[in-house]
Order: sequence, then structure tokens, then C-alpha cells
Amino acid sequence: MIFSIGSAGGSFLCLFLYARFAQYIQSKFALSTGVINTAIAILFFSLAGYHVVKEFT
Repeated sequence: MIFSIGSAGGSFLCLFLYARFAQYIQSKFALSTGVINTAIAILFFSLAGYHVVKEFT
């Protein structure tokens, strides 16, 4: 019984710390995430445009 309680408590603690760390990382890179998403969108739109032009020429 002690092992089960310790295992459950340790799992809860690890998942809780993982969630808090993820929130911390997300808050630090909030600006970078927007820039990265915009850059990826521009890349994919330019590739799509290239393939459309290539198809018709």
C-alpha cells in the first residue's frame, strides 16, 4: 500500500512539474512562436505558388 501511494504521488508530482515547466517555456517563447508560425505559413504558401506556376508553364 505504501508503494502504491508513493508511486501515485510521484507520478502526480512529475506530471504537475511537467505541466508547469511547459507553461513557463510557452510564456518565454510566445513571441517566437508567432514569428515561427508566420515563417512556416509563408514558406508553404510560396511552395504552393511555385507548384501552381510550374503546373501551368
